[in-house]
Amino acid sequence: ALYATSEDGIKWVKPKLGLIPWKVNGSKENNIVGGGSSILHTPDDPDPARRYKAIGPGHYKFKASPDGLNWTELSKSPIFSAGDTGHVFWDPLTKKYRGYAKINAVVSGQRRRAVGFSEDVTFENWAPLKLIMAPDDFDDRWAKPGSVQRTHFYNCPIMVYQNMYLGFMMVYRAEDDEGYFHGPMFVELMTSRDGIHWLREEGDRPPLLPCGPERAFDHGMVTACSLLVVGDELRMYYAGYDGLHDYLPFHSAIGVATLRKDGFASIDGGDNPGTFTTKRLKGLKGKLHLNCEAGGGLLQVEVLDGKGRVIPGYGRKDFVEPRGDGVDQVVRWSKHEELPA
Repeated sequence: ALYATSEDGIKWVKPKLGLIPWKVNGSKENNIVGGGSSILHTPDDPDPARRYKAIGPGHYKFKASPDGLNWTELSKSPIFSAGDTGHVFWDPLTKKYRGYAKINAVVSGQRRRAVGFSEDVTFENWAPLKLIMAPDDFDDRWAKPGSVQRTHFYNCPIMVYQNMYLGFMMVYRAEDDEGYFHGPMFVELMTSRDGIHWLREEGDRPPLLPCGPERAFDHGMVTACSLLVVGDELRMYYAGYDGLHDYLPFHSAIGVATLRKDGFASIDGGDNPGTFTTKRLKGLKGKLHLNCEAGGGLLQVEVLDGKGRVIPGYGRKDFVEPRGDGVDQVVRWSKHEELPA
């Protein structure tokens, strides 16, 4: 394992092999935490020796560290049985550790890689993984008719984003004659309100992170991690491969993809005005913040009561329209700078 640091997340101090050994139980033997490990920062753990936790794919056993460098075992045995890729994180919404890992499932009569789920508050003996994400027939729309080519779900790192969950599904299209070994991999966005029931993109399900152009470092496959919020920008550090799955040799490298904060979807105005109304929101107070591009158009906001009636002083005609673009614009009305009580 290697350890590197950066001041801005873009330019990195080049690590040296063995510069900082990741020790387990104070020994340099088997000192690698695990390729593709989940590293968890859990500062609220009352034990300072457990400030960081790690769990590696394949063996799925917890380790703990006070500093992210020196590790000790937490789990006596694997928390569950799964394939060679998976993701575990601490969920601040449910106050549980949640795990998502590769399992095998039969979908549309074909054996495929899919994603199973389990959760617990302990470091031992979780419930067996249950299937929660699997390809459907639309995912196979690219396959040759009459062939055994098929789509697999390789892994799906999950993160809590505000009060919901984002999933970064690694969609693998097995193009070989056995439908299992060779093909490209890209990342698709999934969303959930509970971390168990997931929604896919509408339409053709466009990739959030597609493979790169021919001869690019990420031409063959991309595998995702989670997002990092940096100011008004979202960053995803990901692994890119210049070859297809299981076609050796291929070369890998690390890339960073960026997105406008909260820029997963938008409501766009055209030549004809359009409106939309939120669901009922309770307990709001203070200033209203907007993420919008208003420089090339017109945007207005009005506040309604529980019966859908405009609250006096908070109508469209009272609204002071934003004139520019920005992900965090504070708006106001002519006589009000905050939402009504």
